[in-house]
Amino acid sequence: MGGAYNVLIARQPIFDAKLRICGYELLFRSQQDQHQALFDDPDGATRDVIINNFMAIWDTGSKNRVFLPAYINLGRQFILSHQIPDLPRDQVVLEVLENAGFDQLLFDALVLLKKDGYTLALDDFVYTPSKKPFVQLADIIKLDVLALGIEEVGRQIELLKPFGKRILAEKVETADELEQCKVLGCHLFQGYFLSRPTLTKGKRIPASASVLLRTLDALSKGAGSAEIEQIIRMDPGLTYKLLRLINSAQFAFVREITTVRETVNLLGRIAMKKWLTMLLTVCNEQCISEQIVLALTRARMCELLAEQKGEDTADAFILGILSSLEMLYGVSISQILQDLPLDERLAKGMKGVGALGELLLITRAYEREQWNMVERLAKAPYDPGVAYMESVGWAGKMAAGLA
Repeated sequence: MGGAYNVLIARQPIFDAKLRICGYELLFRSQQDQHQALFDDPDGATRDVIINNFMAIWDTGSKNRVFLPAYINLGRQFILSHQIPDLPRDQVVLEVLENAGFDQLLFDALVLLKKDGYTLALDDFVYTPSKKPFVQLADIIKLDVLALGIEEVGRQIELLKPFGKRILAEKVETADELEQCKVLGCHLFQGYFLSRPTLTKGKRIPASASVLLRTLDALSKGAGSAEIEQIIRMDPGLTYKLLRLINSAQFAFVREITTVRETVNLLGRIAMKKWLTMLLTVCNEQCISEQIVLALTRARMCELLAEQKGEDTADAFILGILSSLEMLYGVSISQILQDLPLDERLAKGMKGVGALGELLLITRAYEREQWNMVERLAKAPYDPGVAYMESVGWAGKMAAGLA
């Protein structure tokens, strides 16, 4: 599993207080040693894999190809070896693991990295007076909210205030924890709070999404292109988005497509369902861009896994988007699905049951770096590492095109 990569690679976004992305942590699981730190294997195989694919996983699809900093975990052995690859200094943050051993040897090695222009972060940090020189040397201090608890995070921040360092709260699991960490004075944030929205009772999905769900329902029931056009034209903004999409480089038609009916006829019903489902990701103006990227990545990965297994790729893509609607709208899945009766396979898939459900379980486990579950579920012919790498690049490009 993992194909030519020999590792499972994922990335987790890092945000500022306004939820603007300012970096990604590169997370990985090596097949050779499932507990190694990144770049800490003796033969350098994992290091070469990451370097060779560094730009691929970091391509966010930006037209200007702006690459955000990558936070990379380094263990003691690799730091002391003085064999850090020649990575672009403005595109990486080197994280010193908590078990690296804070002694003079490590300090001297970190001083050399600092002089060489690297940004340093101390991972899963807990302050003690003996670590003061390391705090003074570092640029970013990462505090594990899940392990420490909010009260201890606050105490650690008070101890660290005199040093004037940026504090990164990691493993922030909920929107409530995010707000508490902001109040305490954290500058950067990382965790699964995006995929665990605060659900508001009685909240409804946006009008554009309602039209899309009605259109998908009509397509499933065999409605003709004229009826589909009539539904979509109820929302001028949706009509515009659909026509812009069909005339994009993604399709590269020779002439401009100017009507919804023509779009339905050209795409066909299966492809139409897929692309309409994708438009569900941009109906909520309150969504931040990374939520859209996450939803598209999930859908594309489900689709690619289905292709590897010989399952229905269109249904797999749709399932990936539908499973993201709770995150995108802050509305419970049960309420959303009242407006979209699903066939039995998709309904079971939403619950993680059946062949489609297996695709979703693997994909969601990969998102959360639940490597043991990934390895248990993703037996051959699945290759989740390859599917994820392709999905990240594809999702970034598509999100940029939908913006």
